[in-house]
Amino acid sequence: MPLRLPDRRVVFDAEAHRYWVRRPPRRELPGLTRILRQAGVIDASYYTEATSNRGTSLHQACALYGRRSHQAFPSDGWGLLAIDSVDPAVRPLVERYRHVIERESITILQTECLVADAALTWATHQDAWIDYAGHVGPLSLKTGVRAPWHGVQLAAEMVVTEAVGGWLLYLDEARPRLRRLQGRHFLDHLRAFRDAQGLFQWRLHHHDHTCFDDRRSGADFNIAAYDSRHCRAADEH
Repeated sequence: MPLRLPDRRVVFDAEAHRYWVRRPPRRELPGLTRILRQAGVIDASYYTEATSNRGTSLHQACALYGRRSHQAFPSDGWGLLAIDSVDPAVRPLVERYRHVIERESITILQTECLVADAALTWATHQDAWIDYAGHVGPLSLKTGVRAPWHGVQLAAEMVVTEAVGGWLLYLDEARPRLRRLQGRHFLDHLRAFRDAQGLFQWRLHHHDHTCFDDRRSGADFNIAAYDSRHCRAADEH
């Protein structure tokens, strides 16, 4: 399977954490998490400001580590990541991540890759795009306890990238291991995503503006400014 490239049809406003269609007429795309949350698949109480900040720090650190295959990197093996600067609360999880990657001989092909479905109805970022024992697909990094919607998220990421493999990795576990989503479990989770997506679109078509919190027009998002600030960084992925 070819290397996934960032979807150039879509731009991501990192400050507001929102996705937009690049070409006019500009419109906002719902993120995958927003679809599942609005459909009631995700328990909103699961997320707090503290867990959100922790997750963000972890994903940023793991992404920098994962880019070691694409650029010159120090001999310490941490890629672009300055491991000593990582939050002490997160560092053990990053070290577990590196241990799993090296133990399983995983090749990280890309990190934090922007993807969208063919019809441009939703978008998301994949934590990592990996080659594991000859199978290529998305790897989803998780903290905390396992939740039923994690598989739904991963199934959506798999189908949008036409991947035959997809893995979950829970880094809070003492001995984290890759958990592959496949077979009937994949199909069950994919059906749940399709149902959630249908409910979201129904609400949107019936003018339920809570589907987009604080909805704003695409004219409020400056595509040219985005390109100048972020395209160079996106190319480094």
